[in-house]
Amino acid sequence: MKIKNLIFILFFIISIGIIGITPDYFQTTNDADHEIKTSKLGVTTFDTFVSPDNWQPGDITEKILYVTNNGNEDIAVRLSLEEEWKSKNNEILSNTQNSESIAIIDLVNPNDWVKIGNYYYYKYKVKKNESTSNFMNSITFNPNIDFDSNCITTNNINNCSYSIGDYEGATYNLNIKIETIDYNKYQTVWNPSITLLDEKPLTGTAKLVKKANNASITTYSNGDTHEMYTFSHEQTEQTPALTDYRYIGNDPYNYVYFNCDNLNNQNSETCEVWRIIGVFDVDDGTGNIEQRMKLVRGLAFAKVMKFNSIYNNDWTVSSVNTFLNGDYYNQTGNAELYGLKTSAQNMIGDALYYLGSVSYDSTNYTYGDTEKNYAEERGNVICGACESNETKLTWTGKIGLMYPSDEYMVYGNGVNEVCYTTPNKCLGTHAQTGWIIKSNIREGQTQAYDTWFLTSIAGTSGNVTYSNGNGNLENCTGWAWGLNIRPVVYLKSDIKITSGTGEVGSPYVLSN
Repeated sequence: MKIKNLIFILFFIISIGIIGITPDYFQTTNDADHEIKTSKLGVTTFDTFVSPDNWQPGDITEKILYVTNNGNEDIAVRLSLEEEWKSKNNEILSNTQNSESIAIIDLVNPNDWVKIGNYYYYKYKVKKNESTSNFMNSITFNPNIDFDSNCITTNNINNCSYSIGDYEGATYNLNIKIETIDYNKYQTVWNPSITLLDEKPLTGTAKLVKKANNASITTYSNGDTHEMYTFSHEQTEQTPALTDYRYIGNDPYNYVYFNCDNLNNQNSETCEVWRIIGVFDVDDGTGNIEQRMKLVRGLAFAKVMKFNSIYNNDWTVSSVNTFLNGDYYNQTGNAELYGLKTSAQNMIGDALYYLGSVSYDSTNYTYGDTEKNYAEERGNVICGACESNETKLTWTGKIGLMYPSDEYMVYGNGVNEVCYTTPNKCLGTHAQTGWIIKSNIREGQTQAYDTWFLTSIAGTSGNVTYSNGNGNLENCTGWAWGLNIRPVVYLKSDIKITSGTGEVGSPYVLSN
């Protein structure tokens, strides 16, 4: 056993300087919350920082910083950083040890800030009442620094004390100087080697939600815009009241290139074509909730799979889960030729999937309507094989499957009342009004087949929901039958849509 006795104390200071340039140059250095106003420019910095009393290796100190324009003119923003370590004797110490920074600054939005010389430039115009993105999130005392140690072994127990030499009792000072200027003058006065952009590109989620909110109609029967429609849901056992944005009907413009060999040349030969189910508030598994796009593979795999190899409907240990988040995600084993390529891996992140079981009336063969299923998917009824383990009401991972509600919400807002209210009767011409059943096609074939959902049936240990090839909601034992697999992923919140219309001949093009 090793016991670490940390015997040092560090002091940690951050100072903020703000410099604004108007027709009359002025300068001030104040606290981050100080507001500077002139006849034209007004700037406020938002800053969170509490100086720790005893900063130790591995300690993370929150430091969020962004700039808001409260003036009447558009502005450009840049800032510079100056780090300084001083010993308790007031001597200047190095900021690095063996080429590693002793204090690690987490620059959280590197795509929004570009470093040129000693300055970090915010790449976009900051309009009235708008803000920059966060510049930084935190500062960490580097735990990898090799400090002096003295270990004594007694009775096979190592007792070690650590010292950081001249840094013991030292002070770390981070000085951040923020400069703002009238946007029309930044090139003349600052003369940077880049041209700032007038508009920050919308993320893919923001672009799609904006289109949905700007739609002139909200009910499908009044016309088909091919865009997303809004669904408002009541609170469930696991989620607050939520608003989803979903593609509905039989022909939405939701095609997207994904899993590409080369993001610089996206086409039907270098990429797969997936479909966007919609935009959802997604928990990444840590409590951080963001709007993210949800994608489903455009076609099912060529080969079918059993949900599990034994009589067990627990998604967390299922054969499908093991394959999707193992060989398929890593492009290994029998998924070497068609698994997720690096471009796709970099676009998706962990997401919290809900594992509530759906109730089934086996006498009347009914599941209730789609809103009921939505609530139960996010409910508190655990799968029969989960042994009353409440932790299995959710699962956090990269790749999942569709919920029953994903397929049958497609019939909402007036698309098809039969499929929306009685998904067990969603057959034939009724089913064909929805795009998901029409695309539950096995790769290399032309017709829809039975396709697994993520959700188990309440009160059983082996039964799992699936979409029948004709369109209706059904369930069966997951170990007995091999059905279609259509992977589902949630893209990271900052993924952008750079081109395309979403139509079948012009899929959306994504970028990081």
